[in-house]
Order: sequence, then C-alpha cells, then structure tokens
Amino acid sequence: MAGSQIERVFSVLERLTADPRGLPLQTLAEQLEIPKSATHRLLAELIRLGYVRQNPDNLRYQLSTRLVAMGFRYLSASGADIVQPVLDRLAVESGELVRLGVIEGERQTWIAKSQGARSGLRYDPDMGREAPLFYTASGHAWLATLSDAEALSLVERQAAEPRRTWGQRSALEHRTAGAPAPGPGAGLCLGRRKLRRGHLGDRRGGAPSH
Repeated sequence: MAGSQIERVFSVLERLTADPRGLPLQTLAEQLEIPKSATHRLLAELIRLGYVRQNPDNLRYQLSTRLVAMGFRYLSASGADIVQPVLDRLAVESGELVRLGVIEGERQTWIAKSQGARSGLRYDPDMGREAPLFYTASGHAWLATLSDAEALSLVERQAAEPRRTWGQRSALEHRTAGAPAPGPGAGLCLGRRKLRRGHLGDRRGGAPSH
C-alpha cells in the first residue's frame, strides 16, 4: 500500500473500526499491503497515544475507547443530540427505525437513530456507517435531488458489493432500467423490500429531500 504515513495511520484505524474483536498484526499488514515491521511501528505509536490497545489474552490489536469518546464529543458539540427528541417522536409515531444522515461530499453517514419497532423483525444498523445509497430511503431521497449523471456516479462508486447482496429493487436497477425516480418535490422517499436476500420483512423510512 503506497501513501503517506498519515494515510497509513487512518487505514489502520479504519480496519480496526470494522472489527471490534481486534486483528492480529499479520492480518493487518496483509490487508494494508505494507511490511509487518512498518505496521508494528504504526500500532506501537497509536498505543502510545492511547488510540489502540493490544489484548493481552490473544495479542490482537483493538481500538481504545478514546476514539469513540472523540466522536461522541464532536456529535454533542455539533448539535446532533438536539434532534434526538424529534427522531424519538417520529419513531414512536411511525413504528419504524428512524435515522439521521449527514451529507459530506459524496457520502451520507448515519449519525443518530431511534428504533420505533416494538415487535417482529427489527433492523438496527450500526451508527457511523456510510448509508448505501442504492437501497435505503434516505439514499433515494438524496439521489432524487441530483441530476441523473450525478446520481449514477454516486451509486456506481458504492456498487463494489456483489450484486447478490442488493435488494430486489435497488436504486441502481431502477436507474439503469429507466424506471422513474422519486421526484425532488416529494419531500420524502419510501423504500420497500430493499433488504439483502435472506432477510425477512420490509424496511421503510423517510428522509427530507434536501
């Protein structure tokens, strides 16, 4: 893996974020495609700074709570916690999972949620995830505000996942098939049957179109 030292550091943090159980040194080095010795030096420095710890039982490297605490402090300072009562009220009224997504550049990230479902199958994804634009209602609502070229560009960037993991009626299928997309004046988007194959039930949600 080429790139600056800073790029390598953030790549290590992103890999560890994806696996809370931690990763062995060899696995990290192979995934990042950098020498084992260089990976060890990066991890040693991150441990010294308090962002990574090594589990004494299995020697796997894991994120510490320091990085998590930084994220919570940032969200609190940005005012995300102010909208939580609104999310809670909407979740209760709709009986559905409600999420708040923030758009930065070409990404929409979920930063807050409220679960309104009280029975049956409940879908409760992790926060901090980049929203899949091609099968979520919030993703569809954002895409509807863009031109076809812009929307397709964003969807194709995320289309690295195997096709079998998409829902039965993904946004990419609709766009490329020429099916009408939700109009930007609708103010919300409703998505049905967008879960991965093998999951039961429907996922529905609404999001502002701007």
